[in-house]
Amino acid sequence: GGTLTLTNTTVSENTAGTEGGGGIYNYYGGTLTLTNSTVSGNTASRGGGIGNWGGTLTLTNSTVSGNTANDNAGGIFNYNSGTMTLTNSTVSENTAGGNGGGIGNSGSSTMTLTNSTVSGNTAGTEGGGIYNASASANLSFSTLTNNQATGTSSVGGGILIDSGTVKLKGVILANNTSGSGSGPECSGSLTSQGYNLIKSNTDCGFTRQTTDILNQDPALGALADNGGPTQTHLPAAGSPVLDKVP
Repeated sequence: GGTLTLTNTTVSENTAGTEGGGGIYNYYGGTLTLTNSTVSGNTASRGGGIGNWGGTLTLTNSTVSGNTANDNAGGIFNYNSGTMTLTNSTVSENTAGGNGGGIGNSGSSTMTLTNSTVSGNTAGTEGGGIYNASASANLSFSTLTNNQATGTSSVGGGILIDSGTVKLKGVILANNTSGSGSGPECSGSLTSQGYNLIKSNTDCGFTRQTTDILNQDPALGALADNGGPTQTHLPAAGSPVLDKVP
């Protein structure tokens, strides 16, 4: 039930046990706010960087990178009716032995990603970038790329939707991989709200909007400093995603 606010702060190289949250653990009723901050190189059983158990978590202009979960959710674990909001933030190069290399969102939780990047994360089983189970996720104007689910029968390299509601608007979902080769970008059912680029919609069920782009390469550059608060992927000249959102 506590309140913690971190600004211009780095939380790194810490270790937690079975409850999760290698860098920070926000328990039921707690309020955790990170601004212009970095959570990196932490290790836990679940939620290598941050564990948000039924609390309220807000990240703005922040980075969660290089964290490890032996079980699920390498970067952030949002669970047990947690509420998580990421804005202008990056979740990258995190690793989970189980599901959700970058983010795990489960147990009647709610997640909102806006103008954010989920890149280069690895799951040992499902959901290289994001694993969503019995939870709600709203992704807007965000990028999921270069994530991988490495299990031999795994799907959902970018995002695995086990259950719950996932909505995408203005999202780039491309260049993710799965161990089975099926559902490399996404697996499960989602709702398109338009202006998305999904490089491969194999095993990804949704009703295509007229503004959605399928089966095209967004021509993204490497994760780098492109002038924003965190590292991002800059589309190259001629990319099909340029100037598409009014």
